[in-house]
Amino acid sequence: MYIRSHLLILFLVSSLSLSAQESAFNTGARLGGGYSVNNHVDKILVSEDYYSNYSFDNKGQFVPSAELFLLYRQPASLWGVEEGIAYYNKTARVRYEDKNELTYMLSTRYHHLELAAYFNLYPFKAKNSLHISLGGRIDANLSPNGLTYTGNQEDAKFSALGYPSVKGGIGRRYRL
Repeated sequence: MYIRSHLLILFLVSSLSLSAQESAFNTGARLGGGYSVNNHVDKILVSEDYYSNYSFDNKGQFVPSAELFLLYRQPASLWGVEEGIAYYNKTARVRYEDKNELTYMLSTRYHHLELAAYFNLYPFKAKNSLHISLGGRIDANLSPNGLTYTGNQEDAKFSALGYPSVKGGIGRRYRL
């Protein structure tokens, strides 16, 4: 809640005009979200065609995003340059269950920090008109260990089935 209130204040302050003249520099914030899901994980984790007594439940999750940007554009110009720094999240959850009562859940939660730069073309010259952006982004994964496994595969009843042990030691919850 603390971060959200600071982002809201930053957004409100950045949207205020402090000059009587129109400035070529504008700053702002973009807040958003999306829905993240990992498709076709069943083909990766269980690739054998002959084994059919299992099911996957693939749950997506809401993911937040936020960006701070700086735009340089002369008033009524056909072009502008925009730079930004953004945070976004990629997350999903996959649950496996088979006929032997083996269950596990793989969860991913990756936090990304992104730098972006764009050359913007404004075909309609209006101040806040539709524009075309050409540029690129580069990002870094801030949480490379964001994969979590929770399961019952270490239970004694599965020892005869020869499932391999899960890296991580004692317990049922592992960070891979």
